Amino acid sequence: MSDMWYRQANVWRFLPVPGVTVAVFMGKWTAFLHNAPMKGIPASKSIDAVKRAVWEYFDKRVNL
Repeated sequence: MSDMWYRQANVWRFLPVPGVTVAVFMGKWTAFLHNAPMKGIPASKSIDAVKRAVWEYFDKRVNL
């Protein structure tokens, strides 16, 4: 999973899905899709928790 992410300054980009990033917003790590917060993924103080949630979110969509 770690090779699916690219760090650019303080923003993590999800390589398999262009436009998905994880960045700090209001003190918590938040997932964004084209600069809008992703409602299906809760913000967290843990970057790993948010990155894992992004991975699982899109993994479920692929399996549908």
